[in-house]
Amino acid sequence: MATGAQVLVSALEQAGVRVVFGLPGVHNLPAWEALRVSSIRLVGVRHEQAAAYAADGWARATGEVGVALVTTGPGAANTLGATGEAWASRSPVLVIATDIPRSLKRRGVVGGALHEATDQAAMFAPVTKATHRGAGAIAAALADALTAPTRPVFLEIPTDELSAEVEPPAPAEPPAPRPVDVSAALELLAERWRAVVWAGGGAQHAGREVATLAERLGAPIFTTYTSRGLVGHHPLAVGLPPHLPAAGALWEQADVVIAVGSDLDGMSTMNWRLPRPQKLLAINVDARDATKNYMADVVVEGDARQALQAIAMSLPDAGASPWADLARVREDALAPLRAEHPDELQFLES
Repeated sequence: MATGAQVLVSALEQAGVRVVFGLPGVHNLPAWEALRVSSIRLVGVRHEQAAAYAADGWARATGEVGVALVTTGPGAANTLGATGEAWASRSPVLVIATDIPRSLKRRGVVGGALHEATDQAAMFAPVTKATHRGAGAIAAALADALTAPTRPVFLEIPTDELSAEVEPPAPAEPPAPRPVDVSAALELLAERWRAVVWAGGGAQHAGREVATLAERLGAPIFTTYTSRGLVGHHPLAVGLPPHLPAAGALWEQADVVIAVGSDLDGMSTMNWRLPRPQKLLAINVDARDATKNYMADVVVEGDARQALQAIAMSLPDAGASPWADLARVREDALAPLRAEHPDELQFLES
């Protein structure tokens, strides 16, 4: 058997983690040593908050779990603001912090050990999906961090447990969509000719699949603030927020909106002033999240990539011609801005 630090690092490697952001401290040095001899890139920061923000950014940019490794007490507390941001954005972030040795821990008593906190995990409860304690909880923490619906997870490990022997964790698998839901989605799409794809943060790892579905439907693609860059400069990418009238008209003209990994939040929908689409197909790992703001006609609950692949493979390979003139839409949307801010637009478009 391996030590807690070795099992932790091995589990991160098996989960596909390529980088860990952190700040070393006397309590977490065994984990740093295990990382030093691993395949994982270790990026040091000068403040724990930066480690959590970097982990959040990595998760958003790659779709992978972002990992922050910090030390006990004040080090852990310094990550709270960034962890709260990751919570609001539904980022798969794992914050790992040490705690004082078990031999120094007394229930209900703060004895004054180095960096001792009254209840470290309780600080994280409001801004995490789950909190775990102990080297033996590594498997559960990784599973929670990687299992949809994703949000931050906190794991604290007493520093002495980093040197203790523990069992290795089992990998987590993303949830597959039900065939009956995929069939319902295909039935809905068969009767629609003006589809719009609305991709949110939950589609971050499925850019290619979003583009493929849009191509087969000839559907314009909206990306929200948390999915910017998902499809790059794809010809079907609207590239504009829906609050611009010319872009918002696409939503109103669509006979079906396909919301992928999005809860259609207030910021993206102008505080829900966008009318309910004629038909709404929601693809989301959490059916409750998918329908809390706009009631969907069909919900495909499961991993976005798998769901999109299952739907697209049943559509004609040749694809459909775009039903909207996106070049005209972009020009109509930008013309007023270009007239009002010519220098700024020239700079942005150069």
